[in-house]
Parts: sequence; C-alpha cells; structure tokens
Amino acid sequence: MDAILPEKQFVVSVGISRTSYGEIVELCRRWASERKTSCPPRARYICATDVHGIMLAHDHPEVAKTINGADIAAPDGMPIVWALRSFGFKNQQRVYGPTLMLELCRSAAEMGQRKILCPIS
Repeated sequence: MDAILPEKQFVVSVGISRTSYGEIVELCRRWASERKTSCPPRARYICATDVHGIMLAHDHPEVAKTINGADIAAPDGMPIVWALRSFGFKNQQRVYGPTLMLELCRSAAEMGQRKILCPIS
C-alpha cells in the first residue's frame, strides 16, 4: 500500500513539498517496510531544495526534472519557507537537509536498519 505523499506547491518551476521532519521520517519508515514486501522494490528519493536548486532548475530542465521527480522536495531554506507561507501554508517550517539526514539515521537505527541508502541497479 503506497503512502500518500505531501502536497507540493510550485515555486518558480519546482514543486516543493509541504512537509516536516516528522512526516518525512514516518514516510521513510513506511517505505523501508514496503521494500521488504515489494518485488522489485520501488526506488524513491528526497531532494532538500533551496533557492540555488530552484534557480538551477529554472535554467536547466534536467535539474527541474530531477527535483520534480522526487517523492519529496523538502523546503531547505527560509526563502522557500516564506514562499510556501505566502501561498497559504502558514505553519510551514524549514526542513534543513543535514538535520533531516540525522533524523533519518536516528530512525533507521531505532528500526534496526543497517542502511538507508541503496544503490539503484
């Protein structure tokens, strides 16, 4: 059963997820559980997206395709948070990439996961 992904709001040419650390960690826990039962496992990815990434995506369609193809494009930067808030997501918080990684590692350790990153074959 596929978990519902966070809603995205386009900022310039990139869909940014309206999300939080807790929601991303919970989704990753579900995805890890799903990987054990799906054959072949579905590849997923998250982009921590800041203004620089959005501007690169604006100028380079391949970057836009990569970020827009992500299951989650986390708002990593206060200008992105401010943009989401201006679109009506009043409680949106920053999801800083390095802090998100620490939260994902902590969650993986609690679940007994040996790895959280898998190469795509």
